[in-house]
Amino acid sequence: MAERAPPGEGAAHPHGAEQRLPRLALGLDPFEIRARNVVEPGDRLPTGQVLDETTSARLCLEEAERRTGFRAKWRELEEARERDSGRDDRRRRGIGLSLYFHGAGFTGNGERKMKSPVTARLRADGRIEVLTAMTDMGQGCAAVFPQIARAAGGLGEDDVVFAEPDTGDVPDSGPTVASRTTMIVGNLIARTVAELRDSILDPIVGEGLSVSDGWIVGPAGPVEPFRDAARRHFETAGPLEITHRHEPPEWQTFDESTYQGAAYPTYAWGADVVEVEVDPDTLAARPVAATAVCEVGRAIHPTLCKGQIEGGTLQALGWALLEEVKLQDGRYLNDRLATYIIPTIKDSPRIDVHLLERAWKGGPFGAKGVGELPMDGGAPATAQAVENATGIPVEEIPATPEKLLLASSSPVGAALCGRAGWGGGANGKNAASEKTGRPHRAAPTENEVLP
Repeated sequence: MAERAPPGEGAAHPHGAEQRLPRLALGLDPFEIRARNVVEPGDRLPTGQVLDETTSARLCLEEAERRTGFRAKWRELEEARERDSGRDDRRRRGIGLSLYFHGAGFTGNGERKMKSPVTARLRADGRIEVLTAMTDMGQGCAAVFPQIARAAGGLGEDDVVFAEPDTGDVPDSGPTVASRTTMIVGNLIARTVAELRDSILDPIVGEGLSVSDGWIVGPAGPVEPFRDAARRHFETAGPLEITHRHEPPEWQTFDESTYQGAAYPTYAWGADVVEVEVDPDTLAARPVAATAVCEVGRAIHPTLCKGQIEGGTLQALGWALLEEVKLQDGRYLNDRLATYIIPTIKDSPRIDVHLLERAWKGGPFGAKGVGELPMDGGAPATAQAVENATGIPVEEIPATPEKLLLASSSPVGAALCGRAGWGGGANGKNAASEKTGRPHRAAPTENEVLP
């Protein structure tokens, strides 16, 4: 294994490589193998990009261990599986760990090609109107954008409004994708609003004027409401409009023919610990606890940020254990939510989210992108937890009972988990079924639609 091998860039969803790390570790526990190979500031990624000082892989890893006691639990459960070999009268517990990161913004030269614009303009009533194409699909920009605009301009709650993202009225500030909304567009909002505010302040006579909580403030105290000055500026000088376009930093260059260079201006980092419980008769796995430690720069709205990470983590748990598209002759067999199973509240474990805030100078007030990050860690941590509980190698997800049964009967599975009383051995039989007389459900046929 290469020294300081990166845990895997999120866009590729490297759950397979992440999950196999403990098997390659030559006796090291999952925490130790990651701690020895974790990327640090100054390390190079496969694209040649040198990681900056906000690289937080080790911080996330160590904080996840501190909050969960992962190493002690993992060893205890490994020993319990060996000790209880042959017993099938109790549910097996397992714990897994993952370490991951995800780039914010479009890969490579995407942002440079789009040069996404945001416009701020002064309205006749003295309010500032912000025009952007971003849409809120649940990620919270309807709350975060006004928060950024008010903080950047020192404005009051009623001093700024956002235009509806009608493509006929607003500039094309790029799609609402790629973990870019808060970091890229939010930064443009901060710049345009601040510049518009300064343009309104410039004609006002007085030294040391600023705007705070919607008031123009001088050395002696409040002078007048900002909206009064803004309304007067509109009446005397007419409409005022400012547009800024996003320009990636000059050092972010990327060769799309060789895939070498800085793929992203920054990365968000995370470490997940997932605990599962596996039924010995059915091999059904259920997550019982999850911890996500994430470094996403400064959290503009901590409650919404934690909620987005919690939701993404639950999606990842569903990906690990439940969600599977089934096809026959090019046709979807489970094309509705009645047959394509996603997690419900009953499937959700307790999810604890912890933010490690390290401001990044390229984002608004230090923020990085969040959106896709939490989807990267939940599946490999869950797969590792299932293997910790059963000894069965999880080679593909979702780790359904049928797949686990097949894996336990494979030569590799038999070698890894036979000693735990679960393996199939050379004859392909399952130890738990032989002891109880209750056979596991047969592996699905190609025509069977499983829930």
